[in-house]
Parts: sequence; structure tokens; C-alpha cells
Amino acid sequence: MKIRYIEIDSYNQFKKLKINLTYPNGHKKAGQPLDKICIIGQSGTGKTTLLHFIKDVFTLSHTGSYGSYTITTLNDSTSYVVKANSEGRKTYTIQGQRQRIDGTNGKTEFANHINDIDTALIYLPADFLGMKATDTEPIIKRQPNIFDFGTISVNEIWHRILDRVREHQGLLKSLRKQITDLTQKVSGDEMDQKMPPLIKRLKELEKFDNNPLKNLAKDCLDDILAMFNLKVITDYAHDDDLSSIEFIRISDKNGNEIPNGFLSTGTTQFILSMIPFYVLRPNDTVILFDEPERSLYPDIQKKLIDHHSNFISNSQLFYATHSPIIASCFDPWEVVELKFNPEGYVYQEPYFDGKDRHVDNYKVHPKYLTYELILKKIFDVEETEGDSRAELKTAYKSLEAKLSMLKKEGNNTGENFDEVLKEYKKLGELLSWPAN
Repeated sequence: MKIRYIEIDSYNQFKKLKINLTYPNGHKKAGQPLDKICIIGQSGTGKTTLLHFIKDVFTLSHTGSYGSYTITTLNDSTSYVVKANSEGRKTYTIQGQRQRIDGTNGKTEFANHINDIDTALIYLPADFLGMKATDTEPIIKRQPNIFDFGTISVNEIWHRILDRVREHQGLLKSLRKQITDLTQKVSGDEMDQKMPPLIKRLKELEKFDNNPLKNLAKDCLDDILAMFNLKVITDYAHDDDLSSIEFIRISDKNGNEIPNGFLSTGTTQFILSMIPFYVLRPNDTVILFDEPERSLYPDIQKKLIDHHSNFISNSQLFYATHSPIIASCFDPWEVVELKFNPEGYVYQEPYFDGKDRHVDNYKVHPKYLTYELILKKIFDVEETEGDSRAELKTAYKSLEAKLSMLKKEGNNTGENFDEVLKEYKKLGELLSWPAN
């Protein structure tokens, strides 16, 4: 299920907000829901609120102040329209090829459809690493296909891998012990009869594709961890106490294990945020990720969006971000910029000219801009230079003018000229400007 339109008449700081989340005219997917969305805006414009709003609709709950809104989703050929009035009363309308279901039956159909999806929604709040899970009920007692990592621990998903690791390592340990015991106790025909099946089974388990940690490392983590000069430890000693395994083990490029408590926040953020993508393999899922750039170096941020996309199918990704690097990964029709109007309410800044949302009408393309221009044109940062740089530029231009004057006067070989030129080049290096 993907979201096509959000229209909020009033909800917290939103008023008369309309967001079109479909591909524009002229696109090969024109009219279809966007696969990924980047939400940006000044602090307080409601990026996180918008994610919470979507989460509430999918969980059929309503937190915060009541408001009136309409949200339209699409699954195959069926549209689900959820409307709420100012008292919080909701109506559900299902529109398919030959059906229209309203009212209570519509809500039931909407709920049933969400419940039929293996993973309907994933929510990763900005501070999911530091949040203490408040929902302690077993997952089977909760809505099992809604993963809100603001209320449940992401370690719950990690333990799904951990269970596979323990099972795999336990089988290896048991088979090796059986082989050792057999070697010590039997011989001859009995050995020839009992040993080959054990050896065959052991070789099968030792194959790369049967090792859960090796698959996790190869398919999901190691390509990015290599940028941290790190890698996953995929082999455990035969005598390891498997019950003591609590978290993935990481080593530096020289093979030295790094204790979990000494992993950087960025490393831990990356590993734990990838676990839901890798384990759940979202399909037909709405994924909400608040501030994915937290604690990550710019080169990692640049790869993050594509890396997430490798593990999803037929799903929709929403990112709320302050990062120009994250924003540079999106086409202009995928960016939702929230701004305050003079009355203090939030609206979406349009990036296209005229009334027609056509690919040719978009005037700002984040993918083609430098990060400085993204700050200016997308994030509306008018001044990207600090006072110190402005002062240095003034001094640089003054020296440049002085050198030009000395040249005109024919005084470009004396000691004074050399001193000015030396200072000019020095300031040019500080400004990253090559001296003319």
C-alpha cells in the first residue's frame, strides 16, 4: 500500500495543506504513488508530526489534537480514502473497479487489508537508539505487522537473526562433536557407514550461503562498514558459548574485534537501522525514517537511500531530514518542503512553475546541485558563509587589487610585491581559491 494524497484541513500546525505524492505528468510512472519521499523544512514545520500522522492512520489510532484531514492510499487498483472531521470521527471509503464501500464496512476493509500485509508499516524515530522501549508485550499480542521502533526495541528484530545464528552454530558444534566421538569409538565398516552422512551434512552447513552471519555481512553490512574500516566477524570458535552471543561482532580491517560498547554511534546507528530492512524485507510497506543521517559521515549518507532500496519491493519510503546530502538523492517531485506562511501555518513550497505538475516544469533539481546550492535553493539558507570567511574574502580582494596596481606601475619585481603576493597566496589557500 502506498500513499497518493494527503490533504489536511487542520491538524496541529497544518492548515489547508495539500500534498500530492504521485509522479508528475511526463514521467513514465505518471499518476502512480511515489516510491520515495524526502520531507524537509525548518525546525517546527512538522516533519516528524507528518510521519506520526501517517503512522496514526495506518494503526487506526489518533494521537495529539484532533483535526480534519483526508489521506488517500492505493493498493493495486483499489483506493482507500480515510477522512477525519474536527471531532476525530473517521470515515473510510474503499473505491475499486466495481465497488464502493463506505462507513463501518469501509473501516473493516481498510483494517483487514493492513492486517493482511506481512509488514504494513515500519517507523524508525530519530532517537530510536536512545529510546527505551515502552511496549513490553510479546509481538504476537501486538499488531504483528506494525513495527514502531519508538515503542519496541530494534533488538527484537536483531534477535531473529541471532536465533538463526545460534541454531546454525549449534548444529555445526553438534555435528563436529558427533564426528569426533565417532572417530574415537568406532572403526571399520561401522565407520564407513556412519561417517559419510555426517561429513556431507557438515559440508552443507559450512557452505557460505548457509551461514546467517556471512549472508548478513555480504548482502547488507560489509560494503558500507568497509567505509568505516570495519567488517562483520562471521566465524565463531568451536568452543564458543552460544548463549553468550548478544549482538553482532565487529572487527577492524586488521581483524581485531571491537567490543560493542566501543563501536561509534554512527556504526551502531547504521547496523541497527539496517536490521529491519534486511530481516523484514518490506513488501507493500510504508517506511517512515526520521533523520536517517544521524551520526553518519557524509559519504555514508550519500549511499544510504540506494542501500535501503535494495531490500524493499513495492514499498514507499518517507525520510524526514535536515541533510542536504540526503536531499541530493531525490528528484524535485519527491521532495516535500514544509514552510511557515505569514499566519504561522505550514504549507508545501512548490518546485514547479504553473499549475501543471509536469517533469519539464520543475525549476529546482537537487540531484544536479552542489551541496552549497542545495542549502540555498532547497533549504533556503541565504548565507552559507561565516563572518570569518567574509572578512578573509575582503582581505583577499584587497590584496588582489593591490597586486594589480603594482603591476600597472611596473613595481612587480620588488620586495614589497613579493610580500603582498605571498600573503595573497596564503589567503587563497585558506579560502580554497587558487591564486591567479
